[in-house]
Amino acid sequence: METSLIFRQLNLSDPKDITDAVNVIRRNLDKSFTREFFIWKHCNNPFGKSKGVFLQDESQIVGIRMLMNWEFFNSGENLKLKAVRPVDTAIDVNYRGKGYFKELNAFLMKFTPSHYDFIFNTPNNNSLPGNLKMGWKQLENISNFQIGIVNPFFKSLEFSDINSSQMKLMPDSFNPLLSTLLTEDFLAWRYKGEDYRIASFALPGHYLIYKLSKIGGLPVLIVYENIGKPEFIEQMLNSLGKKNKVWLIYFYYKNLRSKVFLKIINRKKPVVVVKDDKKNNLLLTLNLSLGDLEAKI
Repeated sequence: METSLIFRQLNLSDPKDITDAVNVIRRNLDKSFTREFFIWKHCNNPFGKSKGVFLQDESQIVGIRMLMNWEFFNSGENLKLKAVRPVDTAIDVNYRGKGYFKELNAFLMKFTPSHYDFIFNTPNNNSLPGNLKMGWKQLENISNFQIGIVNPFFKSLEFSDINSSQMKLMPDSFNPLLSTLLTEDFLAWRYKGEDYRIASFALPGHYLIYKLSKIGGLPVLIVYENIGKPEFIEQMLNSLGKKNKVWLIYFYYKNLRSKVFLKIINRKKPVVVVKDDKKNNLLLTLNLSLGDLEAKI
């Protein structure tokens, strides 16, 4: 390593460190990345503040890697697990291809709490090979993103739109797999944007979190969280489309088989990698939501 380069921890209490973090991310990942978004993501996460490290060349920050805290719950086994997920990794172009990414990651892991149960990541196709070389394992037992074509003739379930403070979650409505621990605090943080909507169904504890968008110029409802008993999810999705008069529903739900939609169209599969599985193949039951996989996280 060049003598002018050092690795150091990022201090989330230091305004200058936050400014430097935002700037290096803007230069290399996302020109629209803001200070407010960084603070929301890394300082206000209900699962805990992120850890972060810099690659620094004299006074210039030229690289960053952040690590978010995450929590999962398996209602079938009443099991709560802690995880961490790497995000917002960026290295200035003149410093790439020199092994600094691997060193940056190793330095970050020195400051990672040892009580986590596993690490997970959702890399893009470009960074997947690098992850696999570093010992990550790609999940194979994973479903496709899907588009459901709404059946206008199927019986609807009643629902109304609410805000997050009105949600009353019921543990027995969770999917009996290893899913993100959904609490009122988490949902209020994760879906604070005005474009997100929450459909509250007459069935207690059953919700869909969604927003209106377009795919290929066609109106579509994108559903980020499916909260409720599995046997009701497809009917909830179909009812959402009927009431909003939007006939395409984009969603992600493990092993859904069409019984309500006119047709379900399979799209690509997400890329998810895991490491340090301390529960020995428990991750075969890992069940991420579309919200967990959204690029903003």
